[in-house]
Amino acid sequence: MVRRAADVSRRDEILAVAADLFGRNGYMGTSLKDIANACGLQAGSLYHHFGSKEAVLVELMSRYQQELDGIGRAALEEIRHHPARPLDVRLLEISRAIIGCAMHHRAAAQLTFYEPQAAASSQLVELVSLRPEACTAALREVFRSATSSGAMKVGINLAMLAEHVCRMMLLAGLSLHGTDTAGDIGASFQSILLHGISLRPESDATLDNSEAMQAAKLVVQSWAAQVAPAASDKAEVLRSAARAEFARHGYESTTIRNIASALGTSNGTIYDWFESKEALLASIMDPFYAINALGYSVILVTRSTVTEKLAALAWFNMNVIARYNQDFRIQLGWLRMSPTEKRLIGAFQEQRVLQVNALLAQGVRTGEIRAPAGNPDLFAACVSDLLWVPPDIVEKNSKKAVIMHSRRILLWGIGNPSR
Repeated sequence: MVRRAADVSRRDEILAVAADLFGRNGYMGTSLKDIANACGLQAGSLYHHFGSKEAVLVELMSRYQQELDGIGRAALEEIRHHPARPLDVRLLEISRAIIGCAMHHRAAAQLTFYEPQAAASSQLVELVSLRPEACTAALREVFRSATSSGAMKVGINLAMLAEHVCRMMLLAGLSLHGTDTAGDIGASFQSILLHGISLRPESDATLDNSEAMQAAKLVVQSWAAQVAPAASDKAEVLRSAARAEFARHGYESTTIRNIASALGTSNGTIYDWFESKEALLASIMDPFYAINALGYSVILVTRSTVTEKLAALAWFNMNVIARYNQDFRIQLGWLRMSPTEKRLIGAFQEQRVLQVNALLAQGVRTGEIRAPAGNPDLFAACVSDLLWVPPDIVEKNSKKAVIMHSRRILLWGIGNPSR
């Protein structure tokens, strides 16, 4: 059926309004009536364009995936026709495009990091499960070409690098970088990736045996002594089920009913132990925050250099992901929810950011860290992001490979300084 121009225009307006509401209030927190009211429509009139709220989401997801795929295909075409373009220019262009796409399609991009609930249609499940293969392939070709021309250091795992950079740019488009533009964020990441931040590169042996690293290892070793909860600990059984559901589907999309169903119990059983979903989340995340806070504190009070402390923080974070994968996934999504839903995480996240900011400022003063060319706060935010490697990359690579990768992209840079 051919749609009239007025119908197409109104349909686009509905999608734009829905995307904004989903981005601010979450998909579960937005009803069709909310969308209709924001568009100045009666709910019945909205059904003329979309048969359900999921139909709206499917259209948003389709547009997001098509744009992301187009970015990757366009980048591959550009490489084929202009193979000699500089690495910095090419990397900035594709980074800016990916970040901008995630910013523009925030609600859709957010949902691709989780599995839909069982009630979702097969079409939505398929759209959510699509990965940015074209963008990853384009980045891999960018890095392969740069390595061949001598613009990039040799010996880098290009597949891991391409996957990490693509994922990092998508997350950057969703994260808390304030009002910074896609170009600003892309330029800050590009500078760090190409040149690194350390002005006094230290050997792997030095980084591996620093006082900061030994402190980090003691914290990680202490986890082995933690006693597993008894099966009779009802509260812990409930927390375990909730943790798995929040990590798979996201906190916002998971209801008490979903958790009760996963356990084969009733909603009332959960409310007997936890007064609300928020209280249940806090009981899961508070211990996770304490683990992170302890690790950062013991690393940062050592007499190690700033570079050694950054390497130890990256190593510690990698072990946090390996051991507390579900907790990390919950936090990752929660950071990108509306501000009113982040009360419990705000103080924790702010403290970590302040610690990294202070460490980098110290390094700039002592000449250990390269001074940022642009906004120091954005620089620190990008460094904080790079201190974490995405869970799926940690899961499918050895710890040694991940830590070497982490040091290259953050401390030493991937660009060839002789070029």
